[in-house]
Amino acid sequence: AYSATAVSVVADSSVELAVVLTRVVDTDGWISVDPHLHTEMSLDSKLTLRDRIASIAAEGVEIPVATDHDFVTDYAPLIAEMNLGAWLKARSGAETSSNIIGHVNSWPLTPDYSLAAGGAIAWYDKGPDEVFAEMRAASANGVIQVNHPRHESTDLFNVIDFDAATGTALASGSDIGFPGTNLNTLDFDALEVANSFANEAFSTVFADWLGLTASGRVVTATGSSDSHKNKVYAGEARTFVYVGIGNDEPASVDLEAVDAALIAGKAVVAQGAFVTAAIIDPSTGLAAPLGTVPDLSGQSDLEVEVLVQAPPWMPLSALQIYSGRNMVEEIPIDANETAVIRYAGRRTIALENIDSFIVVRVEPGDRADPVIEAPKPSFTNALRYDRDGDGAWQPVPM
Repeated sequence: AYSATAVSVVADSSVELAVVLTRVVDTDGWISVDPHLHTEMSLDSKLTLRDRIASIAAEGVEIPVATDHDFVTDYAPLIAEMNLGAWLKARSGAETSSNIIGHVNSWPLTPDYSLAAGGAIAWYDKGPDEVFAEMRAASANGVIQVNHPRHESTDLFNVIDFDAATGTALASGSDIGFPGTNLNTLDFDALEVANSFANEAFSTVFADWLGLTASGRVVTATGSSDSHKNKVYAGEARTFVYVGIGNDEPASVDLEAVDAALIAGKAVVAQGAFVTAAIIDPSTGLAAPLGTVPDLSGQSDLEVEVLVQAPPWMPLSALQIYSGRNMVEEIPIDANETAVIRYAGRRTIALENIDSFIVVRVEPGDRADPVIEAPKPSFTNALRYDRDGDGAWQPVPM
């Protein structure tokens, strides 16, 4: 919660204020991840490692992923030195910053400072299939995340001419200089849909992700700050990953379990609001666990249970429900409301005739001063369902 206090400070003096920050949004069972962060170890950042770690702790990001450009950075020694282990547990990774296929994060990576750049993956003269394969070999159970896929002309979805309507690449391997590469089989786990550094591309990338999912790819949407300096702060966009009640303490959290849960889609993207949702399983009448695919064969519609929370300073304007690629319902939310719970209830949505999915998205109000000047939507990952009861999720005939 936030309240303004007038303070007068005379030259060469200081004023102490007794401030208590109260956590008002209930995120029990979830852990806060920023999977894209930079420091002085990146060529385009001057933010020191110490300042980066302090900023992460101050913003309530619990798992920062170090992703400097083409350099494997390890936050752990400084976190221990700064006595922040109760609040932070870091992942070492790198942003492979190709001029050919765009920027891609992978983690965890084990830094080896006897090697150039700590052993970061080299991308030059390598096609996307080779880069992704090297990432997978370096971290077999890790996460590969495509970053800001539409921010620059050299970013991946622009390079491969990704078509949201079909969920496929229109370019060929030969078009990008790597004959024989199938651009529709690129091996990545997550797509950075929300990037605070590339806000202008959000709507396009959100549509890309819906199209990718509708084509049958199980790719987790993430939110990242891509912070290079304090102006874009750590966690401005972040990913909450569900690890279960009692398993969400940073000091003891199982990092491999966090990675596995993220890959499974047990995640929501938060840009000021915190929205969770679940499909009601008709066989039990209860919310289907995140990451599962309930059998809805024989049903004509589904029920989705939605909870929207936000701190008092965050105005919200609407709740939107997507069925596949299309928004099918929009519910107004009073932008002047300051209660933590902005919506709680169930909605009934007509089923599609194929295996499909639901996404719940929350639209912000105009501003969220003093925290976020131009807030963007928060949203769930895809809640998939089995329409034909065959035990598989296959929205597109094979």
